[in-house]
Amino acid sequence: MKRYLIAVIIISVLVSGPLLGCDSELAPTKAPTTTPASTSASSSSEQTQAEDEGVSSQIELTYYDSSGKPIAYTEDNTHIYLFSGEPVAYIDNGSVYSFSGRHLGRFENGWIRDNDGRCVFFTEQATGGPMKPIKMMKPMKMMKQMKMMKMTKQMKPMKTVDFLLWSELSGQQFFNIESE
Repeated sequence: MKRYLIAVIIISVLVSGPLLGCDSELAPTKAPTTTPASTSASSSSEQTQAEDEGVSSQIELTYYDSSGKPIAYTEDNTHIYLFSGEPVAYIDNGSVYSFSGRHLGRFENGWIRDNDGRCVFFTEQATGGPMKPIKMMKPMKMMKQMKMMKMTKQMKPMKTVDFLLWSELSGQQFFNIESE
């Protein structure tokens, strides 16, 4: 019931505009899945108000690769974990960074794109982009490992044209994970 209510609210925001008392980040041009809210951006009174209204400011997202395999997820719209529990990246102002500070790509309209503008991952809310495959079943989430310290961020490259193509990078290559 709660997921249904959240889905109805998201759809109404996308169709008719932001709800009263909600952040401008929920405007139709920036749906909740396109620009993750930073944890410091919302005050405790806004969180209390959202909780009182039954609206969650955090939406869990699963990131699927070009074959529909679930690779990673976020529960706070910022930190990205593999299903093994390993923290691999974080999102800041629409950019995806590794914890070492390397700019990996960008998150926009439900897509994670590489630095060349090609799609690496999609979420259920993704709009535009290449044709999405059928999603496979999500694996069980393992216990989250401790997040690494965030190093100084690399300068964001100039935004490229969004291609309607899949990236040639695998999930492991995108997150720069050594194969086991």
